[in-house]
Formats: sequence, structure tokens, C-alpha cells
Amino acid sequence: MPGIAAGGFPHAEEWRYPQAIASRSNRLENEADQVSQQAIATLLTREKDPINLIKIKELLECLERAATDKAEDVANVWKPSS
Repeated sequence: MPGIAAGGFPHAEEWRYPQAIASRSNRLENEADQVSQQAIATLLTREKDPINLIKIKELLECLERAATDKAEDVANVWKPSS
């Protein structure tokens, strides 16, 4: 298996540029926020059972916090101070 230096890691070149990582992570997190909001909007229009609606909405919000918000937090650590 190739190592990071041998190109075995996707986007390895970007790791040399913390600002690029933070910027890309922020863009992806914003896209994920939009997808999450759209999923919740669709859920609110389609789900008729209020109990299921609450459960699924809570699950979607939890996934968004766990995945994208935490990834953005990590990227922010990499961001050089201005």
C-alpha cells in the first residue's frame, strides 16, 4: 500500500496548506448544512406521524452536528491565525 508521500492519500498535497484545508472544509460544511436543511424541510412536508417526525428530525440534526460541525471544528484548528 503506498504511503502518504507516494500519493496514497487523497488530496495529500493540500495538507501543506492549512488555509486551503480550512476553506475547503468550510465550503463542504456549508453544503452539508444546506442538504440537512433540505432534508428537514422535506421531512416536515411529507411525514404525517408527529412522533416519527420528531424522531427523524432529531436524528438528522444529530448527524449534522456529529459529522459536519465536528469536521469544521477540526479544520478551524488548522486555520492560521490572522
